[in-house]
Amino acid sequence: MPYANSGGRYSAVAKRLGVFSVIVLLMGLAIYGFETFFEPWEKTIDHGFSREARINPFLAAEHYLTKLGYDVQSDDSAAILNNLSSVSTLLISQAELVRSESRARLLKAWLLQGGHLIIEAPSAGQVSRHVLLAPFAVSRVKHENNPSTADDQHQHAWSEIAGISENDEDRSALIPQEQLTQIQFENASDPVIAYFSPDFILEHSKVQQEGDEVSEEPLPLYQAGDEDGLHFIQFPVGEGLLTVVSDTSLWHSRRIGQFDHAYLLRMLSSRVESSEQTVRIIRGTQMPPLTTIVWQEAPELVVAFGLLLAAWLAYRSRRFGAVQEPDFSRRRAISEHVRASADFLWRHQRYKALLEPLQQEVVKKTNLRYPGSRSDKNELYRYLADRAGLEAMDVRLALSMPDKVNETGFVRQVALLQKIRESL
Repeated sequence: MPYANSGGRYSAVAKRLGVFSVIVLLMGLAIYGFETFFEPWEKTIDHGFSREARINPFLAAEHYLTKLGYDVQSDDSAAILNNLSSVSTLLISQAELVRSESRARLLKAWLLQGGHLIIEAPSAGQVSRHVLLAPFAVSRVKHENNPSTADDQHQHAWSEIAGISENDEDRSALIPQEQLTQIQFENASDPVIAYFSPDFILEHSKVQQEGDEVSEEPLPLYQAGDEDGLHFIQFPVGEGLLTVVSDTSLWHSRRIGQFDHAYLLRMLSSRVESSEQTVRIIRGTQMPPLTTIVWQEAPELVVAFGLLLAAWLAYRSRRFGAVQEPDFSRRRAISEHVRASADFLWRHQRYKALLEPLQQEVVKKTNLRYPGSRSDKNELYRYLADRAGLEAMDVRLALSMPDKVNETGFVRQVALLQKIRESL
């Protein structure tokens, strides 16, 4: 019996080992077949720019300068202009963002102290009203010499260059060399290549009228462009520098990797010698809140409105102090009620209700003393005049009901009626 039981145990173990071996063999065959008949591959899906990149077109420029050690910040509004003391370079994407004279004064004072302003030129119709750039007479005009075929070629090249990786060295071949702007810096041996939009060029009166010897506009320190016109002008302003360009979109995230756009931004940001390079960008893609604009443009109006609102609230609100219960112990005299009722009737021109009771009382007493008074009015007037010592005309006036009466006539008529009543 023990030998039989031992053999049964060995048989069960062998059976389990056999099942396990079959499972391992099948798994090995499955893995081999998967590796043999299937090939791994990767697929990259481009979802486009992130939400932050869509909101901020200069996001790539910010990251690029931050990696180089610059302190970079950007904002939609021009609130940055209120604190420029620590800023070395300021990039304003649109000239229209500097709307007020107060902001222009802040920028000019900052430039005189050594700041570097990079700004897109205003349009020709707006330059005369631009407080900051009007003295420099630089405007952004549409280039009208390009035929429509050239515009089509430009759009085709633009769509192709947008799809090329920024590491592709052949991207410059898509743009004609005559449409590229070469900018030379003092501390660089080779010029910086930039592709400004050919749809717009810069116009400066001093450049357009080279024959004029006398000009009130400041002379440019440096200028560069392509065969179509100028795209880049610099002016010295005190200790600072003003850089006016025809197009700031070359530093947008879609274009900063093309040509030398990133390097150009780096060179412009390092033009001012400072221990800490601080760059601020006003992108102006969204309109600031109306409250912010009103506070920046007319703070006195906001303060005046606040004071007026506080005064109105103080006038309309409850007064401070303990609540006093009404005193019901005091009562008005009957004469006060009578006077109040009479004043009410007089204010509403209901003087007939005031005279009729007194007149009716006089007539009633007269009928009792002189029964024949109803037949002859004139005889009645003479009778009452003799009794009261008055003239017949005064008695007639006292018993009549005038259409209009003033205070003097009303008092006189009441006095006559009282005198007649006392005589009876």
